[in-house]
Amino acid sequence: MTHISSSECSTRLSQSPKWLWLVVAFTGLVACDGSDDSPQAQSLEPAPVPTTVMTEVSGKATYARVPHDPITNGLSYPFTYSAPIRGAVVELIGQDGSTIDTTVTSEDGVYRFNVPVGQNVTIRVKARLLSDRTPSWDIKVVDNTRGDALYALATTPFITDGKKMTRDIAAASGWNGSEYADERAAAPFAILDTVYTAVADVVATGDQRDFPPLELNWSTENRPTSGALADGEIGSSLFRPFAGGREIYILGAANVDTDEYDEHVIAHEFTHYLHFHFGRTDSPGGSHSMSDRLDPRVAFSEGLASAFAAMFLDDAIYIDSLGFDQRGGVSTNLENNLVRNAGWYNQESVQILLYDLFDEALDDADTVQLTFADIYGALTGQLRSAVPLVTIHSFMDAMKNQVPAIASDIDAMALSQGIHTSGSDAYGSGETNSAARYDKVLPIYTELPVDGRSVNVCTIAGIQGFGTMNKLGNRRFLRFSITDPLPNTATIITATGPEGSDPDLILHRVGKVQSSLTDFEGPERLRRIFTEGSYVLEVYEYSNTTDQPLGNVCFDLSMATE
Repeated sequence: MTHISSSECSTRLSQSPKWLWLVVAFTGLVACDGSDDSPQAQSLEPAPVPTTVMTEVSGKATYARVPHDPITNGLSYPFTYSAPIRGAVVELIGQDGSTIDTTVTSEDGVYRFNVPVGQNVTIRVKARLLSDRTPSWDIKVVDNTRGDALYALATTPFITDGKKMTRDIAAASGWNGSEYADERAAAPFAILDTVYTAVADVVATGDQRDFPPLELNWSTENRPTSGALADGEIGSSLFRPFAGGREIYILGAANVDTDEYDEHVIAHEFTHYLHFHFGRTDSPGGSHSMSDRLDPRVAFSEGLASAFAAMFLDDAIYIDSLGFDQRGGVSTNLENNLVRNAGWYNQESVQILLYDLFDEALDDADTVQLTFADIYGALTGQLRSAVPLVTIHSFMDAMKNQVPAIASDIDAMALSQGIHTSGSDAYGSGETNSAARYDKVLPIYTELPVDGRSVNVCTIAGIQGFGTMNKLGNRRFLRFSITDPLPNTATIITATGPEGSDPDLILHRVGKVQSSLTDFEGPERLRRIFTEGSYVLEVYEYSNTTDQPLGNVCFDLSMATE
């Protein structure tokens, strides 16, 4: 290796291509040894760049979780424990109120920021789950009685000092040992955490669809009185499909009915949201109870919601606390196979059957253990594009197609709840359980001829748990297919009944309402140009949906081409 003086090195460097000297110097073939004392020699070391001193600010966000008493089903305040706030938005707020940085809490409720020293800041955690990844979601808990204000909790302001700083955030229950005396800050985060659990289970199935934005409306003013939602008169905890399916209301009135710690109730309503957006629901809604003989669409929707709640929480005991000091409550064990009025029209039969498909406890007819992904796949796959209305029969048909190897086991499980699916189809054509009202409820679908011949179907008035708006027999279903449509030619469907009757018609096609004739009194005539495909027709006596029912009514229905 050749050594040259620093002055000669500088001269050659100035007279030669820069790339050449870089190569020569890097390979070590020539070395500038700095042996002369030329005053022009300078160090090539870069000057130090000042760095900003940072402060690591971290902490854990938690909320007070109040469990249930397994004996009374009420809330057990003495056993309140601290639970992490998971997946929630955390903001670093500057002195001027601006948001400097944003993150989300971990599974352990931990957040972390790096902040320049000397900053006056506040940490704020919001009751909001937010993700811009795939799938994305934006789910928040707001106060419907205060202009939909988003619930949040913040630290007191502090100045970063260059050292690691810890700022934990804890949302308290507000219970002082005998009453709610302070702000119930934990409630919105308890609601959010239940939804977080459900979202994680759905994401784990591999479904890549984005979650539509959702607001969970909770207030200490929300009570079981029907009226103005903005005043807290919500009637019950409920999902609102008529608001675009993006709102859930949750009870919060102390000493009456609070649901923020009733995880099954929240997960039940969240399942309705999932069913509405990712599956398909044809349920007309309405009030219901466990022993009711329900419209099969209602029975399936409500049974599914309770079953999914149990799956999300891995807990078969559905509890709803209520009453003075939240001491009382009701519970349902989804492992209890003894059901009053069991059948395809009973929500309890549906929820038990669906949960048995999932749970680990194998007993009697329960010989199957499927994954949540299996069951969710049937709900969000074939069922979305099925012609029949969404009931336990159309679901079980999709379920057997999802896992055909155990179809016979699934049939046996359904039969244990009075639901006949063996050798049947998505229309429930093989169903024989008539709920003791054979001429008024079976067959579930009547074939409607397209050649002008008429058929007769009968509806039931509100007696003995039948016939009221969303109860079994109030609405009857017919099916027909158009195989050779005539372009520009209208077909008329006519429904006539006895004098004084008022039949109403709703035409469905693959989950979409095509026509709804409900405004005219007397015989109904539905006129339209049909395209090729299969359809479902719903017919009911209007007065039997009111408090002045006409009674049991039979209709003649026919189709004729103009």
